[in-house]
Amino acid sequence: MRVTIPTRIRPPVLVMLLCLESVVVLGALALFGIAYPDRFRSRLWRNGGEEGWCSNPRLRIYFYANYEEPPEIPLIWSQRLTTSNAATAVLSLAVLFARITIAALRYDARWTNTAYDAVLAGLWAWSAAAQGGADLTDPEHLMPRPWYLMRGCEEAWRGNRAWCRIAKWEYGWAIMAAYVSVSAP
Repeated sequence: MRVTIPTRIRPPVLVMLLCLESVVVLGALALFGIAYPDRFRSRLWRNGGEEGWCSNPRLRIYFYANYEEPPEIPLIWSQRLTTSNAATAVLSLAVLFARITIAALRYDARWTNTAYDAVLAGLWAWSAAAQGGADLTDPEHLMPRPWYLMRGCEEAWRGNRAWCRIAKWEYGWAIMAAYVSVSAP
């Protein structure tokens, strides 16, 4: 009679989970690497601002010219979000390498993996929430969610449509990465 211990993952399942995590991590690195440092964030902000869908970044010049304090840049359009998304993808790669090493050594690291999963799930959930965040700096053009998620990319300027699709992919990929981190055993 063969006894199985449910707390340990069998090697074929472990390999399959590591392959799934590899796809998620490498996809995140590619998507967020394309966006870093500012490949399309400012273009999409200007596109939405000039169409009246969100605040207009060009109006910031008005504040500077009149020696007034401009409103804070919304998180959805900030460099901070782009940098943190790229950093989360790089951290996920480091965790993946650690998991592969732990698996190769046949070390039972349930608590370590649980800690990794909790941290990564939190970071990816924050990333998805921030990417779906609001732009409320212009009272005349309030945007509860990014315009490219609500309107679609066909309404974007012709030169921004591909960047718009990548931004939508990033949002979806962050949600998927959070889900994979939460659902990992």
